[in-house]
Amino acid sequence: MMKTYNIKVMFDGNSKEYQYRSFEKLEVGDMVVVQARDGIALANVSRTDCDASVATKFVVCRIDYKKTIDMIAKYEAQKVLEDRLEQLYMETSKMDMYRKLAETNEEARNLVEQLEKIN
Repeated sequence: MMKTYNIKVMFDGNSKEYQYRSFEKLEVGDMVVVQARDGIALANVSRTDCDASVATKFVVCRIDYKKTIDMIAKYEAQKVLEDRLEQLYMETSKMDMYRKLAETNEEARNLVEQLEKIN
């Protein structure tokens, strides 16, 4: 038999509590997505371990805002590193292309030599 937890939630702007069932243990203050009359809605868990519930609707999922913020920070750090690597790759690719051209073109060879002295 599947374990469910009986909880109560409150919606923003509403002081009334509504009963729901959850497949995971939740804590007071957790933000959750729940089945609602017209689809889904956000709610705050206001009570846990409630008595036998008359709830017929379920919590869809718990919202882990901290985890999302952490993932965004990792994504942004990764983006900075990838952008810098892309820049280095493009610079290297350009220089490789210039050196290849210098193998067969005297003017390009002179320009590449000047460029290498600058860098």
